[in-house]
Amino acid sequence: MIDVAGSRRISADQAVEQREDKADAALLLVDPLRAGAGLDGIYSAGREIGEAELFGEVLKLARKPFFGRMGVLDEAVWRAERLGRRRRLTPWSKFDFYVGAADDPGGALARLGLWPVASDGDPSTSELDMSAELTDRLLYVSDTRAIAERVRALQLEDATERGPELERALRSVSGMSPEEAARRIEEQPDLWLGSLKPGFASEELRRIHLTPWRDTKGGVLKWSGLRGDNYDGRLSGDYDGR
Repeated sequence: MIDVAGSRRISADQAVEQREDKADAALLLVDPLRAGAGLDGIYSAGREIGEAELFGEVLKLARKPFFGRMGVLDEAVWRAERLGRRRRLTPWSKFDFYVGAADDPGGALARLGLWPVASDGDPSTSELDMSAELTDRLLYVSDTRAIAERVRALQLEDATERGPELERALRSVSGMSPEEAARRIEEQPDLWLGSLKPGFASEELRRIHLTPWRDTKGGVLKWSGLRGDNYDGRLSGDYDGR
């Protein structure tokens, strides 16, 4: 039975009645866990549309409003699929993202499991890079550092105010999947990238790391392009101008 007026939910018996009355064509989404034997006639009279075929069409429709803008949105999907050991997004996640992006492309990034971005228009490539980096550091955690330490490592510009707020948010999503956690962050615009300004993203030189040209036995590493052919032990090589 239709449990709520206008809910567009029908029972198996009502579906069979529509078939016998030769009513207009209809698309039925069947809950396989609750469907009874009465739907056998529906299955035999209709054509099953698989998930791949269904979402292939709905994704085309969802992408239509973004003609000429798909580049940056596809880049967002590409980055999201490379987080967490190259995970694959479900067709529903992509559909949900495109639908949400029609109103707010930056905020809809959370539907992909990326950190949302406060942006007037489509996120830039650099914002997508930073979104993926922030997500990787905070939601796909591979180290055992405390939340406070990971937040300090971001070198936030407004660390006094945003730092404790971000820590509380991360504690509240502890134990959730990265996708669920990102959706919770979507509900807190003050923590979106843009309002949140990580200092590690600055182009200012903060550290120099020197890598030795010799191996543990004192030999010259091949990648250096240097030669240890002098008797006094000094290195020589050809300078290529780079």
